[in-house]
Amino acid sequence: MRWRVVSLALADYASHPNEQASAKGRIEYRCIMSFEVLEQLEAKVQSAVDGISLLKMELDELRAQNQQLKEENQHLRNEHQAWHERLRSLLGKMDQMNSED
Repeated sequence: MRWRVVSLALADYASHPNEQASAKGRIEYRCIMSFEVLEQLEAKVQSAVDGISLLKMELDELRAQNQQLKEENQHLRNEHQAWHERLRSLLGKMDQMNSED
């Protein structure tokens, strides 16, 4: 869209020779503005890409941490179950001893 404006200014430049200097200045200004806008857009896109990359790395780290916590949780559940069974066994033995008396 910006390049259309430049081409119209060029046509205007050719049709009015007495305004050649000011038209040339307008064309250069518009081209510079277009390049500045493109550079700003490029910087914003690069910033977004960098941000997305950082978020992906953080997500990978959080997934690994989550997996580690799941494994630790399962281990603790297994230990809890083992202690529960041992306690039940001890209580059963105590009941046997009390019933023998």
